[in-house]
Amino acid sequence: MKKIFCSIGLCLSLLLLFSVSEATADAEEEFRQTYRISPGTAVTVENVNGDIHVSSWDNDYVDVRAVKRTNRGQDDLDLVTIEVINNGSLNIKTVYHKYDQNDDSFFRRSFKRFMSSGPKVNVNYTVKIPKQASLDDVKTVNGTVSIVETHGDTETYSTNGNVEVTRTNGKITAATTNGNVYVVDADCITKANAVNGNLKITLPGVMACDSELSTVNGSIDIFAAFDMNADVDFKTVNGSIKAQEFSVTISTVSKKELVGRLRDGGNRIKAKTVNGSIQLQRK
Repeated sequence: MKKIFCSIGLCLSLLLLFSVSEATADAEEEFRQTYRISPGTAVTVENVNGDIHVSSWDNDYVDVRAVKRTNRGQDDLDLVTIEVINNGSLNIKTVYHKYDQNDDSFFRRSFKRFMSSGPKVNVNYTVKIPKQASLDDVKTVNGTVSIVETHGDTETYSTNGNVEVTRTNGKITAATTNGNVYVVDADCITKANAVNGNLKITLPGVMACDSELSTVNGSIDIFAAFDMNADVDFKTVNGSIKAQEFSVTISTVSKKELVGRLRDGGNRIKAKTVNGSIQLQRK
């Protein structure tokens, strides 16, 4: 009888071990679809855990590639879906579904403490949109947002990750809480903000709008053409301000503040940080 109990116990242990292995196995799945849209159609991408990369191309349709990954098995992967709505605008969104709370099976009860927080799935997007499309909102919570050579008035956000903007046309708002903001030759960067992170902004030869740059804990590096016409308004609380490479007509100057004009003046570059320095450099 003792041997029988031991065998039953061994079987249960092996079954439990197998179930744990299945529940924690690596799993990956790719979503790939194309969507034909009209010129000027607004496109949005919204994610939770993972990166978003959006760029433009010469085709007249949108190519969406999303790779889902998890280390908690296929069941978790199946609870995360890619939702695309193409109805006047094209909206791409990651949707996280909850576990079945009515599942009272042995394994559900056994692994409840591992599953109570919801599926642990990472989704990375690569999206290509027509050059005639208008990129609207691009947002993620945990991950990097990158947009390259897109058109339209775009708001880009991450909570925990970097935001990268390169050679865009249109008004851009780029913001993150914990991460850095990188902007290279955006036609019009209206706002770039971080809380815990640095800003590195390379301005175009001619600014199309005023730019407001700010961070709390980080530095701001601004790269501009030596012959740029602009007004500048730089302020820091705990840091320094440097603009030695430029000839500035000064209105106000101190260790913590610089207000003035580059050449003939023009659109305003306003930069502010609390704990960090501000530096204007030639590109």
